[in-house]
Amino acid sequence: MSWFYDKEISLCSYSSYEDEHGIKRNGWILQENDISCDVQPYSLEKCEKDYGYSVECTKRVFMDCDSNIVESSIIQYQDKFYEVKKIPWCEDYMELLLLERKDVVINA
Repeated sequence: MSWFYDKEISLCSYSSYEDEHGIKRNGWILQENDISCDVQPYSLEKCEKDYGYSVECTKRVFMDCDSNIVESSIIQYQDKFYEVKKIPWCEDYMELLLLERKDVVINA
């Protein structure tokens, strides 16, 4: 199915890191992996019509299955961050329903 995956997302993880002053902290870290996928604009109304779920979302992603991505994962796409709100399909491929989050800060 990956022939139409012309976009890339990155998974973020919440973990310990050392800041620029050598202090250990916890926060969001951008993983180095780029995941090929298809990203489409989406909405609550489309979600209700297509899946019967009442899930607030702004994007829908189609991608190969990845066990590292679960509901509540944080994804980066085009310098914006999204929370995985629902995974309505994960068999031969995954479908993710994402909601943009403006409160995510990535730490180096």
